Amino acid sequence: MGGRKIQMEIIPEFSKSQLSPADFVKRLTVGFLLINLFVFTLTFMSLRQSRLQYDEQAGVTTRNLAQVLEQNIAGSFDKIDVALIAAAEKYEHQFARGGVDRKGLNIFLARLATRLPELDRLTVIDALGVITYCTSTSCATTGNMADRDIFMHLRDDPKPGLLIFRPMVSRITGKGVVILARRMSKVDGGFAGAVCGTIPEEHFLKLFASINVGPHGAIALRDLEQGLIARIPQPLGDGAAVGWKGVSPEFQELFKSGRISGTYKTRAPVDNTERMYTFRRISNYPLNVHVGLAVGDYLAHWRGEVVKISAAATLFFLLTLFTALMIFRDWKRMMAAVQALRDTQYSVDHAAVPIFWLQEGSRFCYANNACGYLGYSRDELLKMTVYDIDPLFSKEGAAKFLETLREKGSMTFESIHKTRSGDLGVCRT
Repeated sequence: MGGRKIQMEIIPEFSKSQLSPADFVKRLTVGFLLINLFVFTLTFMSLRQSRLQYDEQAGVTTRNLAQVLEQNIAGSFDKIDVALIAAAEKYEHQFARGGVDRKGLNIFLARLATRLPELDRLTVIDALGVITYCTSTSCATTGNMADRDIFMHLRDDPKPGLLIFRPMVSRITGKGVVILARRMSKVDGGFAGAVCGTIPEEHFLKLFASINVGPHGAIALRDLEQGLIARIPQPLGDGAAVGWKGVSPEFQELFKSGRISGTYKTRAPVDNTERMYTFRRISNYPLNVHVGLAVGDYLAHWRGEVVKISAAATLFFLLTLFTALMIFRDWKRMMAAVQALRDTQYSVDHAAVPIFWLQEGSRFCYANNACGYLGYSRDELLKMTVYDIDPLFSKEGAAKFLETLREKGSMTFESIHKTRSGDLGVCRT
């Protein structure tokens, strides 16, 4: 029996269906992009929803502030109207009795004026337009009022009720004023004059200044012809913008639709500042109050959130990019190792020395081409155990052999192998 050298080693079988570099890069890129697209979509949706909430909150705030101002201004006008009615009745009663008690009327008007801090003065004008009674000492220099629209309107309309005249510049102070007036009549219904209450622009400016609308917010009071009565910030200086009718197209559209209140976003024509506005009709009076919060003010905190969330999303992008690059680098290293092992396996497959791979139970897991000398195909051999080709190999000996092989990694020994034809040969392993 001749000797034949056999090497027993464990060489793993690798899949032949590994991804190509182009396919792996494609899948890795798609995964990277899908993950980041998902994160950026969530980020965008979150920021958009947050922005809408800030807009909605600004709208709620302007509506609440407009309602507060509407109630405040309406309440002031109601009190002034009551005072005008009382003054008119006092004058008409004395006039009907044949004469007006000038001193007594002035005392009465002064008492009324002290209860109405909104008013600059109370004035009584006779049938010829002359100011006969006034709570302000400067009234004596005003001259005749017969050329004023206020006087002519009251003179020509026997039942005007309370009139609120469009904003004008006072002849006395040179500043904007709003005048509330009532007609006084003789017993026969003839025109006896008018009683007027003058509200200065400063009153509204102080009221508006007490409302917090932020650094760039705005509050305005306009008549129904859109004439400006008062506004903060003042667009053109003290009194210079009184009666100015510059309003946005968005407000004009709402106003023309018949709405008595509404919320909208626009850029103010006077300063090009974008604001969230609410306008509201003042109950029973031909006036609108407008309250605006600057978008730049109420979105300042939101923009801080945008910076933070965007920074986090960018960091996530960079981390996933770094991870993808590391995965690709490790994959390339693994592919190089796999290729090296494939090269090794090819060398083993075609080696001249028969090489077996045994697993627990002494079953063949691998056999190279040189093992064909036994007369079995590789597939047949892999279904066999070492006992099938070595009749002298006992189970006890096999167990000891495998244990030694695990410890040393390789062994050299002689064994008898039986070929398919039944021939025996001594092999050195």
